[in-house]
Amino acid sequence: MAALDYVAGKEEQIQTFRDYLAKVQPVAASGKLHREPGYLQPPLNLHRTAQQGQKPLLVLMEMKQCPPCDELHQEILSNPDLQKTLQGFDVALVDIWSAEEMISPDGERIKATDWAETLGIHYAPSMLFFDSKGREVFRSEAYLRTFHTQAAMEYVLSGSCRDQPNFQRFVQIKADQMRDNGEAVDLMK
Repeated sequence: MAALDYVAGKEEQIQTFRDYLAKVQPVAASGKLHREPGYLQPPLNLHRTAQQGQKPLLVLMEMKQCPPCDELHQEILSNPDLQKTLQGFDVALVDIWSAEEMISPDGERIKATDWAETLGIHYAPSMLFFDSKGREVFRSEAYLRTFHTQAAMEYVLSGSCRDQPNFQRFVQIKADQMRDNGEAVDLMK
C-alpha cells in the first residue's frame, strides 16, 4: 500500500521511496527485531575472510515496525525444515534504520542504515546472500512464503546460484522433483 500511495502521490518527484517509507506510519507490528541467539550478534562484523569451510552469509534486512518481518520469523523461519537449512548459514539481522556501526561483508565500517541505502534496500524483510569472499550472490526483496524462502536458501547452499542464473527456473525444477517424489507442493504455505 505504501508503494501505491508513493506513486499515486507522485512522491518520487520529491523524495526516494526509502525516505517516504521512513515518514509514513506502518501498520501494527511487534515493534521489535527478531534476533535469535544463533544469529551473529551486535556489534556486527560481517567481514568475510574466505576461510576454508566458512558458511555463506545470510543477511536479513529488517526493521522494528514490520508485519512481514514478524511473519517471517514467527511463521516461516520457525518451520523445522527451514531451521535445519538455516544451520548452513551464518545469519545476521540488520535493522535498516539503525545508526549502529557495523562492518560490512567487504570490510567497510558503516552505519547499518547507510549500508542498507548503499545496497538499495527498499523492502523489509529482504534476504541477502553472500559467499565466503563477501560477494553478494543472490537477494530476495519480496514477500516470500515458506516454499520460496526454503528454495532461496537451497539455491545458495547448493551452489545453484552459480550454475543456474534463473531462480524461477530453479524453483520450477525443485517443485517438479518434489512432485515426482510424491510430495505435495504448496506455494502459498
